[in-house]
Amino acid sequence: MINLEIDIDFIDQKLEDTLIQIEDANYNVTQGYKAFKELKDLRNLRKNKQKELDALRIITHGINVEALTDVFRSRVE
Repeated sequence: MINLEIDIDFIDQKLEDTLIQIEDANYNVTQGYKAFKELKDLRNLRKNKQKELDALRIITHGINVEALTDVFRSRVE
């Protein structure tokens, strides 16, 4: 989950950097389309990572870690 959160933060920073770059540039049509496509791809990637993170949170929310640890310890012994 931590890796997903790091990935999302990285994507957010990349989105912000791209937006700043677009604001400071005068693109022609082709360059504008490439910038739009990059933003769209980053947003879709972020959305997928967020869905994965949300699913992991739902799955792990109901797990009793202490009970799971006890079971593992008893199996090892």
